Amino acid sequence: MIESTIFKDHSIVVYLSYAPAGFGHLRVADALYHGLPEYVTPILLGTSDTSVVFLHRITSVHPFFRMVFVWSQSSWREKFFTVFYRRYLHTTTRDIRKQLIETINLRIDPVKTIVIVATHYGIAHQVSFIKRDLEQQLGIKIILIVQVTDDSPQLIWYVHHADMIFVPSDKTRDVFEKYDKRKKEYRPHLVVSSYPISPLLGQALSANEYESRISQLTPSKEREMHMIIPMSGAAVGTGNIEKLIGLLKKNNDRFFFHVVVKDAPHTMNFVERLDKYKAYVKLYLSKNDKEVVNLYEDVYMKEVISLEITKPSEQAFKALYYTKQRGGSVLLFASPIGRQEFDNLDFLRRHKLIPSQSEQTALWELSRQEEIDTSSAIYKAIMGTCKNWRGLMLPEDPEAASVFISWCQDNEIFHRMAKHEKPKQLPPHNDSEVSPNGVEAFWQHVSVYVKKYTDLDKS
Repeated sequence: MIESTIFKDHSIVVYLSYAPAGFGHLRVADALYHGLPEYVTPILLGTSDTSVVFLHRITSVHPFFRMVFVWSQSSWREKFFTVFYRRYLHTTTRDIRKQLIETINLRIDPVKTIVIVATHYGIAHQVSFIKRDLEQQLGIKIILIVQVTDDSPQLIWYVHHADMIFVPSDKTRDVFEKYDKRKKEYRPHLVVSSYPISPLLGQALSANEYESRISQLTPSKEREMHMIIPMSGAAVGTGNIEKLIGLLKKNNDRFFFHVVVKDAPHTMNFVERLDKYKAYVKLYLSKNDKEVVNLYEDVYMKEVISLEITKPSEQAFKALYYTKQRGGSVLLFASPIGRQEFDNLDFLRRHKLIPSQSEQTALWELSRQEEIDTSSAIYKAIMGTCKNWRGLMLPEDPEAASVFISWCQDNEIFHRMAKHEKPKQLPPHNDSEVSPNGVEAFWQHVSVYVKKYTDLDKS
């Protein structure tokens, strides 16, 4: 909870922005919303720019355009793309400007300061372009806060006229600092702060609930194993997921699946095909993106989830939860797509929250062996290290993935991972990167910044 009472000042208005480009930005905006005190009612600021949706979907599902997009994000091409797309965004500010002016004019109390939190670079650049003009036109101060939603130092996320840019690691901050050649006083304030994950899913499990999670992942028990599978907004990999569900249930009858998916034309066939698995698959559907995010959280609030198959996009940061927290299920990551997913996995490896690449390869090889030498050095090393992991990578092939998941369950890998405990002491530099309290830290940083500005304004 925010210690500062700065947002009780009615002359300060908070905006949370979102963009319809996948669920990642919405999840972060939702997490930040739930971290605000009850006396703060933020205003939602959205974009109708369809290019955001188009770019996200076509680069997610079409191999050729994905390859072109990845190519454009490397070397000198990234700088060119960043300049080009930033200039394009500057031509699409009409709706954002209209929303801001209308909501400010509707306020009963005079508005002196607005705090805009952007969880998508598109809106961030649009606001930054009109920021100074609106300040003069309306006689207000606009504080623009940007939350980078992957640990990926992509230059498009660097918004020159932002006041603060939050990044998940020192690595991303260092790249941004080198990118901006201006004097320090003209640059945004870069803040390394742990990724903002949902405070709702950060709630502690009861003793019985935690025992349920452990029992689900204990090979000798007969308790039903609850696995959640949130499908991406672009519904990538539906065929593989459908096949994997059937194979896992065939290998182990204890599995029960919770599939969260957007009800859209491009998911219709997938939803219809899953109907044949309805005895052990529960579907959660909504046509509304924000409702899909809420449905995902609802599953975790109502059930004790032990396993999750997910993309290594913004979902990777759920590894920051401890296993005694509601959101602390064992994470199984699909193959990465796009630069940001590779970067997120690198973040997890640096903090030893998933196996190193050599350890992961050894795990896959062990799972393919008919007989395992439990006295071997590799096996002993894996069994000794796995209690520190929060997630594992899955083979891309659904048959190989099902074999791997079943092997991990039978050999108590998941059971040991579920007993992962909060480290007694984190190195100082890690504390700002791997804490599950990223939402609280975010608002503390913002409230200090806003208070500092308002105090200077009063003096």
